[in-house]
Amino acid sequence: MGWRVKDRTTNVGFVSTRFAGTDGVSLETHKWATILDGLDFESFYFAGESDTPADRTMVVPEAHFLHPRVVALTERLFGGPTRSAETSREVQQLRDLLKPRLEEFVRTFGIDLLIVENALSLPLNVPLGLALVELIAETGLPTIAHHHDFSWERTRLAIHAAGDYLRAAFPPQLPSLRHVVINSFAARQLALRAGISSVLIPNVMDFDSPPPGPDEVCLRLNASLGLTPMQRLLLQPTRIVPRKRIELALELARRLERIEDERRKILEQSRAQAEKEIEALREELGELKRKLARAAQPLEIVKEVEAALEDARVAAVPLGVAWPELGEQLGDRVAIAQPVVGEAPVGQRRALAERDHPLNDTPQFLRLGQRGRDLLVRQQRVRHVAEHGEPVACGAV
Repeated sequence: MGWRVKDRTTNVGFVSTRFAGTDGVSLETHKWATILDGLDFESFYFAGESDTPADRTMVVPEAHFLHPRVVALTERLFGGPTRSAETSREVQQLRDLLKPRLEEFVRTFGIDLLIVENALSLPLNVPLGLALVELIAETGLPTIAHHHDFSWERTRLAIHAAGDYLRAAFPPQLPSLRHVVINSFAARQLALRAGISSVLIPNVMDFDSPPPGPDEVCLRLNASLGLTPMQRLLLQPTRIVPRKRIELALELARRLERIEDERRKILEQSRAQAEKEIEALREELGELKRKLARAAQPLEIVKEVEAALEDARVAAVPLGVAWPELGEQLGDRVAIAQPVVGEAPVGQRRALAERDHPLNDTPQFLRLGQRGRDLLVRQQRVRHVAEHGEPVACGAV
């Protein structure tokens, strides 16, 4: 197939029975047109029904496979092994009606390349296929026949009186015509049945463009089917025929189920590990609380000693040791306080017997170790010291 050298954009003419709705042919045509438009091509459309831009479209009702005349003709052609002369004349009349309109389409939009979408594959409008073959054969116009379905794939088309038409146009073999199929099964069958080679271009999804959001029906669908938010719904919107490769959908479902099982196992293992870690943290927290409780006990006793000394107003007078030196000797074991301005400092410390409290040699330093359960001295001794003003004896440990 040779391309014409032009100094302008190449115009592509898409031809089919219908370009509207969400059928596979319409959707794939839109994808192809989008790609071609981005490659310095301009797309135009010829069909019996179309929702494409009006200024780029030619609509001819007789090109639709649901036109009343076409429906009646198809029933006669595929209703038995023979056809009447009247049926043959009807085929010729519709072909003669459609061919001039196709020629007009090519002239009007300056078409450089034809892309025939399924109109040379599935014989649901035989006159349109025959008109296209004559146009291509007479003009040598470069053409791509994009095949989505073939007659041998439809059981209801198996018995027919249109063998001559099928061999001529469904699909045809012409010098300027190239064939494209959407799956390898169709490629093998086309080669086996018609001796025609083809290029495989599968239908694809544009994953770079996000799908439209769900409508009200989609939003209610899962709940209507009793599905939980964690359950997936797989949709195979095709007929159950070999070329639709239903087994691939089943394999996809199996793999998704396996992935879901693995995810569930991981979550369960993670949950068990998290519970172990939480339990370990609880044990550490409990141990920390116990340590804090033990650390708080000396502080409570110091407060009791401080209260007792404050009540008795004991004047602690060192024997041969200056108060600053005594404070340095006591270090972190005895805190020196000054209860009243001008009075001698008072030792604020839990000064009990070493055998009852972990104060080591501090009680001995103050000579209080003889009475382990007393706070410094008993109340009566505290009063005695206060009354007679006698110093508290201190000696070396």
